[in-house]
Amino acid sequence: MKNGLTWMLAAILTISGASVLTSCSSNDDNPAQSELNVQQLVGKWLYVEADGEVVETEESSITTYVMEGSTLKAYTSMSQQKYGLWACKQPTEVKIDGDKITLTMQVGDVTTVEEMTNITVSGDDLRYTCKYTVMKNGEVIDALRPYQLHCVKVHDDYSQIIIGRWEGTITSDEPGFVPQPFCEAYLADGKNIAYNLIDGQWVQEESEYDEYFVDGNLMITRWKLSGRDEERQNCIIESYDNGTLIIKEVVVRGNKLYTETSTLTKVEDEATPGALSGEFSVSASQKVHFSQGNLQYVGKWQFADHQWECFGSSQSDNHRDLFGWGTGAAPNKVSTDNNDYSTFVDWGTNAITNGGNKANVWRTLTKDEWVYLFYTRTHAATLFGLGSVNGVNGTILLPDDWTLPTGASFTASTTQGLADDGGHYYNQKSDNFSHNTYTTAQWAVMEANGAVFLPAAGSRNGTDVDYVGSRGGYRSATPDDTGNAYYLSFGSGLLYPQYKYDRYYGFSVRLVR
Repeated sequence: MKNGLTWMLAAILTISGASVLTSCSSNDDNPAQSELNVQQLVGKWLYVEADGEVVETEESSITTYVMEGSTLKAYTSMSQQKYGLWACKQPTEVKIDGDKITLTMQVGDVTTVEEMTNITVSGDDLRYTCKYTVMKNGEVIDALRPYQLHCVKVHDDYSQIIIGRWEGTITSDEPGFVPQPFCEAYLADGKNIAYNLIDGQWVQEESEYDEYFVDGNLMITRWKLSGRDEERQNCIIESYDNGTLIIKEVVVRGNKLYTETSTLTKVEDEATPGALSGEFSVSASQKVHFSQGNLQYVGKWQFADHQWECFGSSQSDNHRDLFGWGTGAAPNKVSTDNNDYSTFVDWGTNAITNGGNKANVWRTLTKDEWVYLFYTRTHAATLFGLGSVNGVNGTILLPDDWTLPTGASFTASTTQGLADDGGHYYNQKSDNFSHNTYTTAQWAVMEANGAVFLPAAGSRNGTDVDYVGSRGGYRSATPDDTGNAYYLSFGSGLLYPQYKYDRYYGFSVRLVR
């Protein structure tokens, strides 16, 4: 872009009206400065201008401020290939010292430090002076002179709307630009599929990898074609109305800025049907998305329409959601002889009608993956809680990159007495389902941000169903011995990621992909 400005990490501070931000200094000898209300910093912000000039969209970034307890946290989404940076809601340290704010972000061996002064905010508009430094392995590799930056507050989040396949046309205000056809699919697991128009037909482009993420109205993609270098692209989603999505990108050609506009229509409602948006680590190298609801067999395989739904005591042939171990090929089996369950057939080998309707798309978590989810992944103990949704008790799971939505609430049960008791969590108090309570409308906000709910659907012994609403059991693919198999078990005062019991018992199944 003009003036040779490289990308700078956006940082935004907001207070009501137009003012210059001041705060309590770390210097106790300076009591005259006014105290900063950190609640006024909460929000999602987009970097758009530097030194009074519009920046290329490639330079854009999003910074989100949230309150976690009494602590202000920041999360940054950006891409800068020059420094090897690719960050989706990357945790960013916030330090407030007098009238200076310092943001520090680390991605791999690269650390960025942004010092902000002369901060002025008016409504959704912010301008400030920025000094930006980039370090690699502790050594400074770039230090930019101070620039005047301009950021705007973002109110929309298109991370769910974007999921699906889109077709349309790219236009530009550049003289002589020829409109181009466009077709891409954005999957719920972060994968991106590009198509080329060949002889009037859309043909999938072969790539070594192709991925994207959306934070607010900023969409960032990167891909690599065989034999070529990695490419990246930043776009701003301007609007979505009556099925039409408008995406814009500011580009530089011949030292001039031009705006390319993609006008798109969704041709497939969901590119990966049945998958929730949240991403969950189940090992050091594996992340998964949960299905939209518990598995059901009603003469065909399907997922529940809502996460809180379960059949309860209403179990019969061709109307089941409590399954014996490994009954992917025999959903109506109700034998109470463990010998009848010696072979495991994963339920995910079947075509799930509202989960893509293709075989071998979904799978069952292993025992070790359940344990990793609740014990080993980063912040595992604070990313789950017991509670209820729409009056149904169960367990809430939060994705790895969880950010609490504005106006929502969540309480980790481990902060309310549910403690590690040697391989499981236990609380002698029996009111743990009261830790979190959501209406369907409140849960819709949580789910849109990736939260998973596992209802306490009870268990089945032969044809008898017990503990509906008070206990939940979720199958794993892992056997213990000839008679038992592991499963996730929870109740009002306990949670066992690796409990084991008779294989013939019927428990819930929540598939992942």
